[in-house]
Amino acid sequence: MNILITGSNGFIGRNLSKQLSGQYGYNITELHRGNCDLLDTESVDNFFRNSNKTYDLVLHTAVEGGRRTKIDSSDIVYKNLLMLYNLLSYQQYYQCIISFGSGAELDRRYDINDHAINRYPIDYYGLSKSVIDKLCSSEPKLCNFRIFNCFGIDENDDRMIKSNIIRYLNKQDIIIHQNRKMDFFYINDLSLLIHSLIDANSIPKIYDCCYHKKYTLYDIAEIINNCDKHKVKITIENEQSAKDYYGISAKINMNYTGLEQAIQIIYNHYKDKITHE
Repeated sequence: MNILITGSNGFIGRNLSKQLSGQYGYNITELHRGNCDLLDTESVDNFFRNSNKTYDLVLHTAVEGGRRTKIDSSDIVYKNLLMLYNLLSYQQYYQCIISFGSGAELDRRYDINDHAINRYPIDYYGLSKSVIDKLCSSEPKLCNFRIFNCFGIDENDDRMIKSNIIRYLNKQDIIIHQNRKMDFFYINDLSLLIHSLIDANSIPKIYDCCYHKKYTLYDIAEIINNCDKHKVKITIENEQSAKDYYGISAKINMNYTGLEQAIQIIYNHYKDKITHE
């Protein structure tokens, strides 16, 4: 099977590329700004026409905006839609495209949970992802997989799980800004999910990438605090409760690693790394 992955230099894209090729044996083509600018229609045209290949599946992980550390601007809407529209213009080269969406498309002004439907966000990032989500109903080859949070060993150092694992290793306080229910999905389980759906020849139109069990950020902090024998203080910076941010878990039986075991795996990785330095 031939799979094209856009945004292959990003956290999700590079991990899907490595795991789907190395662990599951798919033929992966990586697409990134170095070989194709998805915002440039001519560049996309040249890529598909010159690659002399058709794809069974496109995993569209390339994205603009949505970063907690950077304020989005109005061009985020244009860029995210243009990238997808440029890909949709060449559907003759692939059978199916999964666009990775976000819980933000369900409108972060309110609780995002198992009752969050028919929402219309007004922030630039959420708006762009909401339009793509609704486009699925009119585009037969387009599917939308919502990611609320995805974590793994090589995620950015400022991400909640990795940063607090490092803090715990250094016997510093685990820090939570505000407590709330929030979904985190292990990157290896995302690869397993994609592989399993391909294997079953059943890719849903809309899918929330999340586990059945729901955790608060304080629950996650306690899991980190129990990775080893020592204990640290868990500090909540703002005691006011925040809006929930989690999805609807599908009733699909998969042998996921799961959140708790994945946190332990990441902790063991960095503990071993420190030990051998």
